Amino acid sequence: MIGFEVYFQKNYSFCIPDKDTIDMIKNHSNNILEIGAGTGLWAKILQSNNVDIIATDSLDTVYTNYYEKFWLPVEKLDCVDAVKKYRDVEALMLVWPQPNNITSFVKAIKEFKGNKVIVVTEGKELYFPDPEQSWKMSWDLVESKPLSSFPSKKSHLFLLERKI
Repeated sequence: MIGFEVYFQKNYSFCIPDKDTIDMIKNHSNNILEIGAGTGLWAKILQSNNVDIIATDSLDTVYTNYYEKFWLPVEKLDCVDAVKKYRDVEALMLVWPQPNNITSFVKAIKEFKGNKVIVVTEGKELYFPDPEQSWKMSWDLVESKPLSSFPSKKSHLFLLERKI
């Protein structure tokens, strides 16, 4: 028997943004490229709240077989390729970077030319295993907030802006 948490993740997301989270994201940027979109639920919710968002994911076989439902079309693109293709977006949104994809996320942040980054991840600290954490040197933390999620997944939202 499949547990509710796994069922929820396969059909929805690891967590769902509440109204305050949606408003925070909208106030941060209204033109977003999401990489790691999974089922596309965050993009669907943000679109329904008048945010211009492009949903992409590498959609590796593991995850394609994992998800049971997609909320909107998610373009199959590697993180870095997505950033290169959609250079004109104001913000880059990274949602729940998978352990096998962290290096790609760090490369995407470094490649990104826009001024804002939105990260949804597990834990209270913004950390990607980049030995020098050099990507962080270009960004200031503007705001962060814990998100409602399953007890096994302590989700957090981080809003960053490029240092001037």
